[in-house]
This record gives sequence, structure tokens and C-alpha cells, in this order.
Amino acid sequence: MGSDGYRLALYMHEGIHLKEDILFSRNSLKVLEKLLKETLGEVEVGKDENFAHVKGEGWKLSVRLLEGEYPDYMAVIPTDYTLSVLLDKNEFENALQRLSSISSSSAFPVKITFSSDVVQMEISDPEFGEGKDEVFVLESFNSEPMEIGFNGKYLLEALGEFDSERIYLKTIDADSPVVLESASLEKEPYLCIIMPMRL
Repeated sequence: MGSDGYRLALYMHEGIHLKEDILFSRNSLKVLEKLLKETLGEVEVGKDENFAHVKGEGWKLSVRLLEGEYPDYMAVIPTDYTLSVLLDKNEFENALQRLSSISSSSAFPVKITFSSDVVQMEISDPEFGEGKDEVFVLESFNSEPMEIGFNGKYLLEALGEFDSERIYLKTIDADSPVVLESASLEKEPYLCIIMPMRL
């Protein structure tokens, strides 16, 4: 699980069990990620009072643990939703990529309007103008249309982590956290939460 206050990513693999929570810094995780990408087989994880120790075949990494308690991240994950749409991940991602080319900043604000059959995205940049794009909804469970503002960069980064062809986007209302999750959680037990943005 990782978070920066505006978004949260959670991987819930059933085969990974730690006896205790371990709090890594972001830089430590980047080093660990590089090592794990080149590792086949099992990895051992342990800790002592000040350090976490991770050992793979031919390498060992010891990193200083962060102090303090991690917030209860499960409390921010909604369990009931008034909006749930199933989208083709690639179509949604490609539409956002097209709109991002209009923005002068990588962190571009995008307004997304959800209805039962289509998701419409809009962007406005004072220097480059306006843009609109839309994707069809494959499946919908929502009571009425909803308009939500996002940091488009956060959406693109979240979508880039999914392997699934279809993803659910769920929320309670325009001011609540938005959950993105794979259409097949059994195969890809990953979800991402993004806080909405006032536009």
C-alpha cells in the first residue's frame, strides 16, 4: 500500500503475508522495485528495531524504517457507491492522453461527466484552448449523471498500472474518493483511490 495524501494504491495479493507492518520511505521502495524486477523466486522480508531487511537470490537490502504509525488507510476506501461504471481501460487512457496534449502542464485538470452510457471528458487551458473526448460505458450502476474534477496526471498514472482490459470506476459523490479497480479482482487484486479536484 502506498499513498501521498491525494491518491492511494493498494495491492491485495493473498499469497503475501507479513507478521508486522513495515513502513518504507518512497526512495527505499524505488530501490526495492528495481531489485524485485530482476528477481525470480522467493524473497525474504524481516525487520529489527530500526531497519527492514529484504533478501533475494544474490542480493540483500537493508533500509531504515520510517517512524510512527501509518494511518488507517482502509477507512478511506468506500464500501458503498452511488456511481459505478465499467470502462475499456485502453479507450479511457487513450482519450485522457489525447486531452493531455492540450495542456501546458503535466498535472492537467480534467472534468469528467458520468452518465449511464457515456463518459465525457473536458479540459480547458488558457494558452492552448479547450478539448473534449468521450468513451462508451460498458456497464453502469448509477442513479443519475455525476460531474467530477480530477488531476488528469493522477488518472493516467493509475490507469498505467492496470493490466486488465476493463476497469471499474466507483464513487459516492463528486466530493468523495474515487476508486479504480480491475474488472477481475481475482486475477489482478489491485485498486487505486484518487481524491477529486475542485475545478
